[in-house]
Amino acid sequence: VYETGQPLTAPEWRLHMDFGAGLQEFYFDMMVHPRFEPDGTVAGIIIVGQDATERVRARHAIEARAQEMQDRYE
Repeated sequence: VYETGQPLTAPEWRLHMDFGAGLQEFYFDMMVHPRFEPDGTVAGIIIVGQDATERVRARHAIEARAQEMQDRYE
């Protein structure tokens, strides 16, 4: 983003964190945007993240259930 000046959207980035009770898995939707100087050069980047963990876990549960049902059918 800094080199190109083009924004980047990165959905469902996985992150492992240890808060003392072992590793926990989280997911985030990330948006990275350039911050421009008045002359048009890139002065930096702005990163915005939104927690997507519950959405991803729900989808994984649905996918696992669908696979289980497919296996039972076969």
